[in-house]
Amino acid sequence: MNARHQKFRLNVELRQVKDAAACFLHSLLLHRCVGKFEYSAEKHFTLGSLGFAEVDCENIDLTYVRINSDELCANIDEHVCAFYSDVAESLTSHPPTPASSPSSPPINRFGDPSSSSTQVMLGLEFLQKKKRQWPFSEELASWEVWNLGLEICRTSNDELSVMRESVAEALGDLVLAVCSQINRPQYMPKMPSKTELTSVFDVQFSDCQPYLYKVVTSTPLNRRLQASQRPLATIQSVIKNLAYPT
Repeated sequence: MNARHQKFRLNVELRQVKDAAACFLHSLLLHRCVGKFEYSAEKHFTLGSLGFAEVDCENIDLTYVRINSDELCANIDEHVCAFYSDVAESLTSHPPTPASSPSSPPINRFGDPSSSSTQVMLGLEFLQKKKRQWPFSEELASWEVWNLGLEICRTSNDELSVMRESVAEALGDLVLAVCSQINRPQYMPKMPSKTELTSVFDVQFSDCQPYLYKVVTSTPLNRRLQASQRPLATIQSVIKNLAYPT
């Protein structure tokens, strides 16, 4: 399956990371979530209703809309807090170059090699379970991938007050771009039968059902961790090949 990929970039101050990450993830899930399925037969169902809530950012002058689900919100908050923790620790060990112009337009496509600030990435992948021939288990195939590259700087409180407005404008434009692109006619998994429900939707929440998703991150901290684990993975692969030669 060829997944659609969308990439954006945003320049933020460290204290704005949580706001930007939560706004990005919730804005996507707002369009990739439905009410609970109620099946009357294998292929006949009705959908429950969804509520919505407005959220005021703490360090960005912006209000965004999310699904009004405490369970979904707690799940996303867990990912956001873990991401912020990795970012903050990465910046402690590898401080970024101070921003030269906090009020400059902070949104464009991710991947500008001229930037000297710390770069991290937050992604949201939407997945579908695909059956494979015995003895292989189901595989998770991505059908849509959204990536947000964040360039992180550290500023004074005075400069943060400037960035509250400039980042709000850029993040608002990003949300509008997401809304425009996510609603275009494109491939989406078909509504499932009762037995196929968990192959398309995440059923762990009691008040909503988002499409199956995975939050992915890339920071200097977890990139170093992944690099340190590669030799062990190589050794394990060699041992497996010796024990079970093809």
